[in-house]
Amino acid sequence: MKLLKVYSSVRRKKDTGTEKNHPSKPVECFAQEASSHLSQLISGKSVSVEADTTQDSKDKYNRYLYYIFLDKQNINQQMISDGYAYEYTYNTPYKYQNDFKKAQKTASEADKGLWSPLTCNGERAKPSSSPT
Repeated sequence: MKLLKVYSSVRRKKDTGTEKNHPSKPVECFAQEASSHLSQLISGKSVSVEADTTQDSKDKYNRYLYYIFLDKQNINQQMISDGYAYEYTYNTPYKYQNDFKKAQKTASEADKGLWSPLTCNGERAKPSSSPT
């Protein structure tokens, strides 16, 4: 695994954080909250990244795709578990797919974060109007 000190143009692999910087789409529901939560988890800390050999290393916007770890904690999975990101399968199964799907199911059933009826109710298009 590689060690990073700065989170910049790396996209978390296989979790879809809500979009807030897409050039042609509106800010998605819970995007600001998700960005803040990610910052709370990793800002100023050294993280390691892991590529998935079953998937492409970059997305169509030329962003690197990695699993991000803080110590041994999978940050991608943590974001999903906390209700700040969706599990996303594009075409083929990936390394942590089962873990991510379980994390999303648990977050959804507990109405965490973006799954709460008071925020997005699991919908991406609804604008976020309340902070966490």
